[in-house]
Amino acid sequence: MKILTSVSVFLVALFLVLAYPTAKAVTVWAEGDGQGEEAPRVLAITPRPTSISIPTTTPMPAVSPIVTAVPRTPTTTPSPSPTVQPTKFYFQVPNRPVLAGERFEVLVGRDTVIGGWSEFMITFPPDVRSLTFPISCSSQGLCWYHGYFSGKAPVDERITLGNLFSMEPGVKEFRADFYEKATFRFETITKTVEIIAGPSPIPSPTVTPTPPPPCRGDLNGDGKIDIIDVQIIAGRWNTKSGHPLYEKRYDLDEDGDIDIFDVQAVTSRWGTACLNRP
Repeated sequence: MKILTSVSVFLVALFLVLAYPTAKAVTVWAEGDGQGEEAPRVLAITPRPTSISIPTTTPMPAVSPIVTAVPRTPTTTPSPSPTVQPTKFYFQVPNRPVLAGERFEVLVGRDTVIGGWSEFMITFPPDVRSLTFPISCSSQGLCWYHGYFSGKAPVDERITLGNLFSMEPGVKEFRADFYEKATFRFETITKTVEIIAGPSPIPSPTVTPTPPPPCRGDLNGDGKIDIIDVQIIAGRWNTKSGHPLYEKRYDLDEDGDIDIFDVQAVTSRWGTACLNRP
């Protein structure tokens, strides 16, 4: 009997739960019937609230993240390094034929942006000599001159080797060897000079003696000044250029007329021989 009563109470409670899903609680208990047994009876049903009240909370304001701006380094393409022009060596000789025995010169130089020490050596034909700088020669007939460049860059250095000469006609080869220490660079430049035989001696021209100037006052050219010369000048007294009797050779002071001054130039030398001309 008790088992049936418990099952009945359980079924009633399950029904109430299903029938009143919103009930907060179901209270079930039993009261005795006075006969020593308790009969189950539902005494109260407390309904559940229809909605659950969730406490309202004040939302936290949105916080923006702190972002520190880092300056961006601009990306630049490195410019290429300027190309360094190599040193320019040069070697100059006469660009025309040179007479045997004629003095000439050669020139060596460098145009550099590197600077520093460089050396050169010029090789000469064995018959070429210089009057101003030493040329070394070996027993095999090799002759040379050794020199240096040592200026600071940029510089255009030139060294002139002058007063060279050769007495033997022919085409002569000159060679200049250069060495640059900073770049370990060698360079060779070869030039030629044509030596030609000198012209035949020119005979001295025959000198014709210049006749002495005429004797002043010797108007007839007889080598003396006498009465005849005075008469010639007196006969042309007071004539001017354009007059039939005027002759320029009798106008001794060349003033355009024959006057007292011309007559005096003759008479003042009366009796003078023209051997002692003034």
